[in-house]
Amino acid sequence: ITETNSLPNFCLHNNLRQIRTTRVSSSSVGKSNTSKCISRAAKNSVDQNSDDYGEIDEISLQLPFSRDFKLEFLSKYWQKRPLLVRQAIPNFESLISPEELAGLACEEGVASRIVMEGGSDQPWNVRYGPFEESDFLGLPESNYSLLVRGVDRHVPDVSALFNLFDFVPRWRMDDIMVSYSPSSGTIGPHSDSFDVFLLQAGGAKRWEVSKENFDPEDDTLHMEGRPVRQLKTWQAGDQAATGRVLAAGDMLYLPPKLAHCGVAMQPSLTYSIGFLAPKHQDLVLSFVDSIASEEGEGTARWSDPDLQMQRNSGEISEAAVQR
Repeated sequence: ITETNSLPNFCLHNNLRQIRTTRVSSSSVGKSNTSKCISRAAKNSVDQNSDDYGEIDEISLQLPFSRDFKLEFLSKYWQKRPLLVRQAIPNFESLISPEELAGLACEEGVASRIVMEGGSDQPWNVRYGPFEESDFLGLPESNYSLLVRGVDRHVPDVSALFNLFDFVPRWRMDDIMVSYSPSSGTIGPHSDSFDVFLLQAGGAKRWEVSKENFDPEDDTLHMEGRPVRQLKTWQAGDQAATGRVLAAGDMLYLPPKLAHCGVAMQPSLTYSIGFLAPKHQDLVLSFVDSIASEEGEGTARWSDPDLQMQRNSGEISEAAVQR
């Protein structure tokens, strides 16, 4: 990580509106429901021994996992149920600072957004990067999150984290998103279409997880007219959820479609290590595109000078398939 331009030096505090942005060179849930999730988190200290842990299995184990546990994880948890790993990377310190994350969000070609609760005519507001320094100066002291996608493509040390998950095929690896949230920062209850490991890199965050699946692509399950996709049929904090507080180094695995809501209990950095779950249609189209590209300019045409008579002209013969 290198600093590529110099900006005024603001004091590092609990939110990005007071920090110096350091450029990184490229190498029905409504407001009340989320407030419920926030107030619930605020009532819990960073003590990890809460009394509502429900059905999230919890272990203490360091990465990289042993071969035996990799096999156990794949058979028992992968795409089946959540797992909390305490101190997966003991006392993990973020490989990118909040300042550098803000600087990266100022770069062209970097997917970034700021999600805020309140602060405008709407209960939620989303801004998309690339950002300017002034965008961070105007942020409130709480109730927002800065999310930056594909940090692994710009910071080699972050990319190296994928090596710790070699029990998953590399073609499934998507990207590592890093998010910064001051106290009470959240994006609300939602579900994802992919597998994700949530690695806490600083501060503390409370995660509530549903006990059932919610299709992230089903529009009927989501709030209408919101700039951020939030579930309306699951409320974080109700009896259909179990909760955990993550401290630096803790990691929570979530399979696809499992609804969850994370709320920062103090200024926090979280790494979302995501794994692709492509649609079958996308896989077929990608395969066809790959085959087509191997044919050069695509000028090759079907040829069958050895065509044989068929009993049924509507049949695609084995010879045609092999050709």
